[in-house]
Amino acid sequence: MLTISETTRLLGVTPATLRRWDKKGHLVPKRTFGNHRRYSWEQLADFLPESVNLPCQQAEETVKSTYIYARVSSAKQKKDGNLDRQVERLKKYHKEHFADESPAKVIKEYGSGLNPMRRGLWRLLKQIEQRKVARVLIAYKDRLTRFGFPFLEYVCGICDVPIIEVERGLNTSLEELLVTDLMALIASFSGKLYQLRALQAKGYDREEKERERIDSIIERYVRRDSERVLSKLTRNLAASCC
Repeated sequence: MLTISETTRLLGVTPATLRRWDKKGHLVPKRTFGNHRRYSWEQLADFLPESVNLPCQQAEETVKSTYIYARVSSAKQKKDGNLDRQVERLKKYHKEHFADESPAKVIKEYGSGLNPMRRGLWRLLKQIEQRKVARVLIAYKDRLTRFGFPFLEYVCGICDVPIIEVERGLNTSLEELLVTDLMALIASFSGKLYQLRALQAKGYDREEKERERIDSIIERYVRRDSERVLSKLTRNLAASCC
C-alpha cells in the first residue's frame, strides 16, 4: 500500500488533486485506523503512464489468513490447559469450514478481558489494518473483549473482516443474556476496585520507602557532621594541653 505522498510522486499530481478525486469517487483510497489514505498498485493501474512497469505481484500476492484468537483470564487457566483446548476447538472449526480458503494463524494470550492494552489484541488489530486478515475466529465475544465488542466489530467491518463467534449459544434466553451482562458489569467494577487498592498499596509502599531513604540520608549527614565536630574538639583539646 502506498501513502499519499508516494502516490503523488508516481502520478505526478498534487495531494489536493488526490483528495479531489477521492471526493468525486474517481480514485478512492483505503483508510487506516488513523484515517490516513493508502493506495494499492491495483488502484493506480489505470492512472499510471504506460512507461511505468506495474509491480503486479505486489497487488495481490499477500494471501490473507484466518486468524484464531483465544484468551483465558489467568495464568492458572492457561496452565490447566484451558487455553490450548480453546485453540484446538477453533482449529477444528477452521479445518471444517475454511481450510481450503485460507491458512490459519493463532494468537493466544492470557489476561483480563477488561484490559484494552493486551499485546495479542493489538497484534491482531495491526494485522487487520495491514489487510492480512480474511476473518477472525473466536470462541465467544468476551474472549475478544468484555465491553465494546460492537466497536471492534465495526472497525473489522470497515476492513471487510468478519468476526465469527464459533461457540455462540443458539438457545440463550433473554434472561441469560441479561445475567451475563450484569456479571460483566460486576466484573468490570470489581477489577477497577482491586486495581485502585493495588495502586494505593503501592503508593503507601513508595511513601514508606521514601521516608526511610530520607531518614537514612539525614542520619548519614548528622553522623558525618558529628564526627567532624568531635575531631575538631579533639584537636583543640590536644593543642591546649600542649
